[in-house]
Amino acid sequence: MRYVEADTALAQYALATTQEQAELVKSWSVPDLLVLDDLFLARRIPEAVAELL
Repeated sequence: MRYVEADTALAQYALATTQEQAELVKSWSVPDLLVLDDLFLARRIPEAVAELL
């Protein structure tokens, strides 16, 4: 299981380079369960992140 605060994780993804984005996605997909906390409390999800979701 991995717990991630959505605002922080999605902001990191939006600001990351292509290689860093790939590493983030890989780290999120390794655990059997990924918890994105407060996903809908984010003011605005960047377009690149919305596509990923």
